[in-house]
Amino acid sequence: MPGGRLTFREIAEAVGYASEAGARHAVYRSLAAIVRPEAEVLRRLMDERYETVSAALMRTIVSPPPKTEVAKIVTDEHGRPIEDRDAVTRAATALVKLDERRSKLFGLDAPRVSVRLSLDDINAEIARVKAELGITDDDEDDEQNAELRQPVIRGELVAGDSVKATATRLC
Repeated sequence: MPGGRLTFREIAEAVGYASEAGARHAVYRSLAAIVRPEAEVLRRLMDERYETVSAALMRTIVSPPPKTEVAKIVTDEHGRPIEDRDAVTRAATALVKLDERRSKLFGLDAPRVSVRLSLDDINAEIARVKAELGITDDDEDDEQNAELRQPVIRGELVAGDSVKATATRLC
């Protein structure tokens, strides 16, 4: 192979895996074991940095710096420094962005999945599963197949033939 690269099939044959899929899984597991510790170290370093910046931003929000104009502190009529509310707003905005980045870093924002299925899609999937399991319409009356009739998809009719559905797991 050019560049010393092997296909998964070649790896399977060379190492003794029963299939190409077995070799692929072994390679990916090995790669994950190498990369994961480095990624975790990087995540910890970034989290420490975020924590430091977050603390500084919170100090600005809780104890705003004095307002300045042309390198001079602005004071009220009693000579007390006026808080720089713009600095607080900028710090709060930066803190929100920092928290959003931290959430992405640690995968805290779970992806939302929305699926829209037509009645035809649902009926086609039911027919496919029945065919795969070898179930005929005559079999549906069988007590042995009662658990197969348990709802897998709950839905509500929205407009037209469209169905808003939520998949549930069979236990």
